Amino acid sequence: MLAVILCWPALLAVALCWPLLTRPGHPLARDLVFLPHQPLTWASAGLGDGAPRAVPLDAVMSVLSTVVDGGVVARVVLPLILVVAAAGVVRLLPWLGPVAWVAAAGVTVWNPFVVERLALGQWALLTSYAALPWLLPALADRRDGTVSGVGPVVGWAALASITPTGGLIAVAAALASVVARGRRQLVPLALVLLLQLPWLVAGTVGSASRLSDPEGVAAFAPDTEGRFGAAVAVLGMGGIWDSLSEPSSRTTVLAVVTAAVVVVALVSSARELHERLDLALAWWILGVGGLLFALVMTTPPGQAALRVLVAEVPASGLLRDAQKFLVPTVLLVALAVGVAVDRVVRTLRGRLPDAVELRLVLAVPLVVAPLLLLPDGARLVWQTLDPVRVPMSSYAEVDRITGDSSHAVAVLPWRAYRRFAWGHGLTSSDPAPRALRARTVVSDDLQVGTRRVQGEGALAGRVGEVLDGDGAARDLGALGIGWVVVYPDDPDAASVDVTGLVPRYEDAVLSLYEVPDAVSVEGPSVGARVLLAVAYAVAVALLACVACARLTAFVRRRR
Repeated sequence: MLAVILCWPALLAVALCWPLLTRPGHPLARDLVFLPHQPLTWASAGLGDGAPRAVPLDAVMSVLSTVVDGGVVARVVLPLILVVAAAGVVRLLPWLGPVAWVAAAGVTVWNPFVVERLALGQWALLTSYAALPWLLPALADRRDGTVSGVGPVVGWAALASITPTGGLIAVAAALASVVARGRRQLVPLALVLLLQLPWLVAGTVGSASRLSDPEGVAAFAPDTEGRFGAAVAVLGMGGIWDSLSEPSSRTTVLAVVTAAVVVVALVSSARELHERLDLALAWWILGVGGLLFALVMTTPPGQAALRVLVAEVPASGLLRDAQKFLVPTVLLVALAVGVAVDRVVRTLRGRLPDAVELRLVLAVPLVVAPLLLLPDGARLVWQTLDPVRVPMSSYAEVDRITGDSSHAVAVLPWRAYRRFAWGHGLTSSDPAPRALRARTVVSDDLQVGTRRVQGEGALAGRVGEVLDGDGAARDLGALGIGWVVVYPDDPDAASVDVTGLVPRYEDAVLSLYEVPDAVSVEGPSVGARVLLAVAYAVAVALLACVACARLTAFVRRRR
């Protein structure tokens, strides 16, 4: 039955990912970067110049892309995580009927939160979205203290913790289970915390600043282009800060209708969910807590308080994009919709006992409601997921020349996001840091509307100061920049002063110059590398232990 029910969310996932599944190439737009192969370096492990926001994601992708092309990974993972999330939601509602299951699964896949995050290219955040409806049941179902017994907790927490934000959500789930079940949940909490070591250690021993720019609080606060305000957008499971990722329908009265549906579903289903859902208290803590946090961040006092926190407390910059923490809220809404739809179906069955066909007709709007409330959900996602042919031969040649160098590579013109002539018109995060083995520096400052949010990278900050102070590329040698890559198709390429640089490679995609007399750049210290290696070793060993224990238990049961 579950396989049949999941046909609907699978169809919706395929619809959202359609260009990626039907066209050749690799997705490269906005924050979405998949390359055929990503070398495993200390930078990808978390000791790069910027804040470790993609730890351990980049290391995982580096390992995976040594086995299979990154484009294949994208085509498998992106639709799969949506179906896994839907399966987890359906599994949490065993007492409901098939129509309610289909409705809940559809809401899980097709909603403003998922659409907006995919349109922005932040697919990795959705791994925590997929893991959470499995992680909380694993926390509730832990029957013993053996390694095998905590296996599902570790596995799903590891999936959620692919990014630091997902790790925070996993830790919050474990803490909520402690509140709901007491001290016996402390062991799973400790294990979930151990899985956070890679990004915690990388943030502690890396060269990036541990504090973020408070200006990012207002820049990344929940927002909307609609006339009904950010609070309505957040209540309707949307409100992303990036206007280019917001579907047009979210600026119409459909945003109000969606918010009303969410409130009605939560209120009408609250009692039944509280009585029948495993770890219901934990779900309410996470779901309502995430919603309240996002709502508070739409207000000036809330933003003012967070600015103080970001300016004083390391790693609190992770909280600036408050809409991300709607992950458990959206899942709770999907559960509530399932309960509400089941109640409607039972009412129809009672009043129309002999009119099966009529009941089915009346049930159709309940199932397709996500599409009706977000009819243009796929349009922006398609633009982002539309794959391009990345000219990897150009990057490969640059990597051949610079890969064993003791100097860093700076990519000019100095900006964080670029629009490539060989792309499809959208700006994208620069692929060079993921394509090259040498330490590669790009600007990590972000221009969000009229606000400029400064990055945390130490070397990037010094390079930016030189260039912003009318310095030439040749002046970067004193910072350890021995190579300069210039994108000739960039609108500002003509303004890059390459006087005094030695041309080493050039094609239609990029040009490589050597900076004469550059000093060697200092890489991560031995101590930093050892500590980060130990952090990864602990996380990998934990996963290996529970995997072996689960396999042994399975073999014993088969005997």
